[in-house]
Amino acid sequence: MKNTFATEIILPSEPQRLEALRRYKIIGTYAESSFKSIAKLVAEIFQSSIAMISLVDDEEVYFGSNVGMDDTVGPRGESFCSLTVLKPDVNVIEDALKDPVVASNPLVCGDFGLRFYAGAPLITHDGCLIGTVCLVDTKPRKFDDHDRKVLEGLAKLVMEQIELRLQNLLDREQQVLANQQLAESNARINEFINVASHELRTPVTSLKAAMQIMDRMKENPKPEMMINMIAQSNKSLDKLTTLITDLLGSNRITQGQLNLRKTRFNFADVVDDCSEHIRVAGTHELVAEGLIDIELEADEQQIEQVMVNLVNNAVKYAPDSKKIYIATEQLPSELKITVRDTGPGIPEEQIKHLFERYYRADYSGYQYSGLGLGLYISSEIIKKHGGRIGVDSIVGTGTTFWFTLPLHLPE
Repeated sequence: MKNTFATEIILPSEPQRLEALRRYKIIGTYAESSFKSIAKLVAEIFQSSIAMISLVDDEEVYFGSNVGMDDTVGPRGESFCSLTVLKPDVNVIEDALKDPVVASNPLVCGDFGLRFYAGAPLITHDGCLIGTVCLVDTKPRKFDDHDRKVLEGLAKLVMEQIELRLQNLLDREQQVLANQQLAESNARINEFINVASHELRTPVTSLKAAMQIMDRMKENPKPEMMINMIAQSNKSLDKLTTLITDLLGSNRITQGQLNLRKTRFNFADVVDDCSEHIRVAGTHELVAEGLIDIELEADEQQIEQVMVNLVNNAVKYAPDSKKIYIATEQLPSELKITVRDTGPGIPEEQIKHLFERYYRADYSGYQYSGLGLGLYISSEIIKKHGGRIGVDSIVGTGTTFWFTLPLHLPE
């Protein structure tokens, strides 16, 4: 940019000034020219043939709202408005030929013949100068203190309108975003209801079929078949109980009714209880690492629910990881509990969604049942206890889910 003034027109605060200008999203829009009525008012008040509202960008000055000019943009290095945005005072040049800063400017010494300029800066709420309200004449003029105050007042009026327009834009953007989030939420809920209906129907149908078979053979029972039907019924009941527990737990969280009933208990007992069904199935081995026999002060039922969920996930998503490792680690102000498998791992792009409500992971290439509530509920339980929860995973190596409990729990 060629500077035609006998002074520097770029201040060290220029990056902040440009950032402030661009946040208003006004250059090149209808709003830029919508202030033309104020430009006309300036021209009438001061009996000037040329008046404008300008916006000073990095290389050019835009004056879409103007009276008496055909051009709506000009080089910043030649525009007097470049001087006005250097300081918050009204800038007045009563006779340009006598002012050493501007006397060599092409608008002064060229065909245009500019002699008088008065400009009040547009000052944002955080003190940045982004443009001007100004008037120009080809004859020298006087401009007293009263004139300065009037021009300054008009600049404040324009800036208020620009601020108001920005707020309206932000309000509309927030409303659009809120509508999008609502639509996405509703879609996830058109989907959750369908999933829940399917997931609940499956164990009910299986349980009903088993009961009907046992009812038909009650007069002539077949022990082996009865054993299989009872096992199938128990499996269906367990699944149904888990689904209902998740639904009720999610509803309690939504209603703000996730209450803690803290007691002192041994963590080894929780590990033993949450792994009993794994031992019975005989498909996986739970391996304790570190100090498992440790006293905790927490809601035992809720911590057991978290452990059951993490262990079940390890079994479900890492079927070939025959060993599931449970460990504790005492940190300076909290206890860290981990559940680790050596399964396929979780892709990085899915990790950030794992604790979202209704999110159902499918990172091992298989379709699994469930409502997508288990990890969400676990996360809320741990947060309620004042702890943290997370996951570390390497694809092809394994996954470690972990949570912490503070050594001194909040009341």
